[in-house]
Amino acid sequence: MSYHVNHRPGRKRRSQPSRLIKLITNGQSLYLEPECPDIERQMATSQLVPAQDYEHGYRIEHCRTSLLRSEPGSPTAGLSQIAWYCASAAGFSPELNRVFRPLGLLSPPQVIGRRDDHVLELIRANSHGQIRYSRDGIDLAWLGAQIVLAFPNATIAFVGASGRRVRRFHRRLRQWVPTATLITDRHRPGEVGRVVVGTYGNMGHVPVGWNWRRIVIALDAEEAAAEYAQMALLAAWGARLFAFSPLDRRPAPRNWDRIVATFGLEQVTVPQHGFQCRSVRVATLGIRGGPQLQHKTTNWQLRSNGIWRHRVRNRRISAIATALVAADRQTLQNLCPMCVPAAATPVRTLLVTDAVDHALEFAAHLPGWPLVTAGGVIVDGLTALQRAFLAGRGAAAWDGTRAIVTTTALASMNLDAVDAIVWAGGGRHLAPLPADKLISPARQDRPLLLVDCDDRHHPQLRRWSRLRRDAYEDAGWFPVGVDPLIGRIQHFLSQRPRR
Repeated sequence: MSYHVNHRPGRKRRSQPSRLIKLITNGQSLYLEPECPDIERQMATSQLVPAQDYEHGYRIEHCRTSLLRSEPGSPTAGLSQIAWYCASAAGFSPELNRVFRPLGLLSPPQVIGRRDDHVLELIRANSHGQIRYSRDGIDLAWLGAQIVLAFPNATIAFVGASGRRVRRFHRRLRQWVPTATLITDRHRPGEVGRVVVGTYGNMGHVPVGWNWRRIVIALDAEEAAAEYAQMALLAAWGARLFAFSPLDRRPAPRNWDRIVATFGLEQVTVPQHGFQCRSVRVATLGIRGGPQLQHKTTNWQLRSNGIWRHRVRNRRISAIATALVAADRQTLQNLCPMCVPAAATPVRTLLVTDAVDHALEFAAHLPGWPLVTAGGVIVDGLTALQRAFLAGRGAAAWDGTRAIVTTTALASMNLDAVDAIVWAGGGRHLAPLPADKLISPARQDRPLLLVDCDDRHHPQLRRWSRLRRDAYEDAGWFPVGVDPLIGRIQHFLSQRPRR
């Protein structure tokens, strides 16, 4: 385990001798030797604690504490990668030691039928992780069956909080694994096989051999953050811990901290069986100058004057879109150096806008680019020239290399044939890329380049740009050149409570 830590540019770090710090995992617990309060403070969480109040008796207060020390009965081994990153950034030489049986690599997965290879690779190569899946079209029992069939020599346990969920999962799992054993309050067999499905409270049943199960998978990551589940997972000393988590769920901050401490930040996504979410890498194009905008203005006026009809902004966006299609590395180096690595060959590019008026502005800057809009465009308010322009350029077919597209038309396009999207809109939310189009075959990911504007020409636009960057990190869309795991670690650390 090693990570390259990029420090803030422009600041010289004092050279100092590297100090050794040991990251000791004792079962599912992580300890630092020697203790380092600075590193522990970086992995802080907010805890609710009762405090005496002479006027009201008691009151609930927020207490800032380290995740390594927050609750003695909770697993913390999932924090090992974050602790490694923090120690490296602080100038230490981290060393990972394990007290109990070391978690070596599992054997390569056996050949089975249709499978999700990236899920099997996550389990083979890591000791902790999260498997994020879409609720539509994903059969959790088949995901579990793939793991059982791919690693025939590993003892595996699937655990959940609800007896009903566990029984339903067991019924489905037996279609592929007939020997799977069910453990519930009403069903405790004397003999237990290699594969066990049960509730947290019944994993202490002696024949289960809970302490020495090789792989443990929680059926729901948020359920695993409950106190009784945490105590059960802490007792799985020699297990690799993984959890299923729906893609559309956002756990409460406290639950999320516990999930990360238990399962870590390694993750894969399964939008459909055999596919994964296509990774998105973000490059920012700085926008400065142009017409002076009034500070006190409505959102509509700000969008109209600061985004749609802003001449400097539209020229720069048009220039970078043209440079991507032409693989003009010199222009990209001047406008947006982050785009240069993607332009070794001509880049198939879509310039996406959120209004037909804005699309027409770009059509004037980009002759020869087809203009793709959804049906039923309202032409009220457009000039006769713009209507004729829309009718002529809108009838041109997309040749697969370049196009100006509105957000409503983007949902009907095939993004598999697109290498880069230049987002010309604004706002505070994610660029409106349809999630069902951002998928790729498992372990055949081809990152999509997203070029967004860092608007600096108005205070509200600066705030929107900052909120979009935060939204990109929440969605797992990290800047070009940033490793996804490092990006998740940095984003997690940036969300720690400061007091």
